[in-house]
Amino acid sequence: MLVSLLGGAIPAVLRTVRSGLVGTVSELYKAGLDSRFLERISHDLRPGGAAMIAEAEEEDPPLLDARIAGLGGHAFRHRLEGPLAEARIEHELDALRGGLAKLRMEPRDGQDASTLRALSRKRAAELRQVKRRAAALADALRREGVAKIAVLREQVEALDGEAGVAIERRAATIRARFEARASRLDQLADYD
Repeated sequence: MLVSLLGGAIPAVLRTVRSGLVGTVSELYKAGLDSRFLERISHDLRPGGAAMIAEAEEEDPPLLDARIAGLGGHAFRHRLEGPLAEARIEHELDALRGGLAKLRMEPRDGQDASTLRALSRKRAAELRQVKRRAAALADALRREGVAKIAVLREQVEALDGEAGVAIERRAATIRARFEARASRLDQLADYD
């Protein structure tokens, strides 16, 4: 998917605004492509060149790099924030649940019961907030999965035979992966 021609930060923004791709750049940011990554691409891009940003699973990164280099290109890789956000939410939920369980235990020597109750209420509120973030991320994952499937379905309409079947299999795999990630977040948010 051709996203935008980059030729430096300011020219890219100007071209993006003029071409109406502001929403697309916003979506790139939401997907975890930060300004440093885009600036890195912009810095190495020759005037008049183009950048293509794609989400891909690679079986053989060196082979892909060699093919791209053979065409005069360069592959940049960036780990998206999505899986990191999921792991961060899981860690936060575990830590908050563990801390809350300790606070709800009987007061020990030197611990004030009213202070422990206040801390417990604060941690419970933090836990509810992280659970809401987990549910929102699960919803976002489902929406992202639906959007990706829609793109693949458009591709299938233009293909016949084995190529169409391969794209349908890919769509099913993507759907299953997004649903598994979203379901895991749902489980984390629902667990008490």
